[in-house]
Amino acid sequence: MNWGRKPHPQSRLTAKGKGIWPGALYLSPALLPGRYSGAMAEESPNPEAPESGRAFPRMRIAYVATAGWMLVVLAVTNADPGHPFFEYIFNVPLAIWIGVAVVYWIVRTWRAR
Repeated sequence: MNWGRKPHPQSRLTAKGKGIWPGALYLSPALLPGRYSGAMAEESPNPEAPESGRAFPRMRIAYVATAGWMLVVLAVTNADPGHPFFEYIFNVPLAIWIGVAVVYWIVRTWRAR
């Protein structure tokens, strides 16, 4: 931690008040990217934009699928950590999340060419 020192000028942490101490540091909404920034909040959305609807909730589906997998493993094993199937409660979702991240990175790299 950076206790007692001023934050870097390009840091998102800004000092509130005169003294700089950990309780006085806060994350200013004006410095956040995207919809939280002041400039973005003043603009009205363009109704003629092709992507004016809500985005597909990929992350929400991934979270629900991960929680569902964990509940299935708990139901099948009766929450017994000694059951052989219980070893896969974290390994399968972790492998899928890493695999999806790698595929996303590959697709993004190929599209950038």
